[in-house]
Amino acid sequence: MNQKNYQYLSDSMEKMGFGNVLNNALKTKLELGFDEFELKAKTRFGTDVVQYDLKFQKGKSPDVEEHYLFLNRVKTTLTKQNGKTMTQEFPLFKQNDYTKEQMYNMLENRPIYKIFRKDGEKIGRWVKLDFNNKDENGNASIRPYYDNVTNFSLEREIGKLNLYFANRQEKEDMIRDLQNGELVAVSIRTKGKNEDAYVSVAPQIGGLILFNSEMKEVKRTDCSNVELVPDDSLKISSPTPKNTETKEQQLPEATKQLMEKANTPGIKEGQQAKRKIS
Repeated sequence: MNQKNYQYLSDSMEKMGFGNVLNNALKTKLELGFDEFELKAKTRFGTDVVQYDLKFQKGKSPDVEEHYLFLNRVKTTLTKQNGKTMTQEFPLFKQNDYTKEQMYNMLENRPIYKIFRKDGEKIGRWVKLDFNNKDENGNASIRPYYDNVTNFSLEREIGKLNLYFANRQEKEDMIRDLQNGELVAVSIRTKGKNEDAYVSVAPQIGGLILFNSEMKEVKRTDCSNVELVPDDSLKISSPTPKNTETKEQQLPEATKQLMEKANTPGIKEGQQAKRKIS
C-alpha cells in the first residue's frame, strides 16, 4: 500500500466532513490494489437521510505515481421524510471540492460560496444546482455566479434586513453559515415584537430571501429583478401638424404684392439679412 496515497485520501475525506469512519475500508481497498472503487457513507440532517457514494479512481496523468488514486466524484442521494429522493453526482478536482454539508445544502436548492485562484488572483463565486438543466445522466448543471459579474455583496444585503448582532463575531458567523449554504435562523423586529425568521442566499436575484417561521417568503433584499412598466402617458409622439401660416400669409395675393414692393430692402441690407439667417 502506498502510505502517502492513503494519507492524502484520508485527509481529503476528513476535510469533507467524513472524519475517519471510512479509513479502515480505504486502507483495505488500497492494500488489495484496486484501480478504482467506491466507499459508502450515510448521515442525517434532521429528518433527511443522505447517502454518499465516494468514487476513487487511479490517476491517468503520466506524471502521477503508479497506483496513486484520487477521490474524483461523490454521488449524493437525498431521501426526504416522505420518501422522495433526488440524486446528484458532484465532480471533485483541484480548487473544486465540497463538504458533505455543502452537497446536502445544494440538493436542498441552496447555493454555496467558493473562492479559487486564477493567474494569482482570488475570484469568488456562488454555485447553485440548476434543476431545470440536466445532463443525460440526470445530473443538474452547476451554475456559477461570479462576484465580478453580479456585483453581489452578501454583507451589503445583510445590512438591508436591519438585523441585530450582539457583536461582530455573531455577524461573521452568519456570513460563514450562509456561504456554506445554510438556512440561517434570525430574529426580526416586526410591529414592536421579535419574530423568528430564516435567511437564505439567492445569487440568481442578487439578494437574500427572508422566510417566516412557516417558511413562507416575506421579503427580498434585491432590486435587480425589478423592471420599469412602460407608461403610455409618457410616450413622445409627433404633434399633429397645425396651420403655421401667419396672418400676412393668409392675405389676398394682390395685397401681398403691394406689401413686398414697399418692404423690398436694398442690396447691402439684403446681404446682411442673409448672413443673419445663415
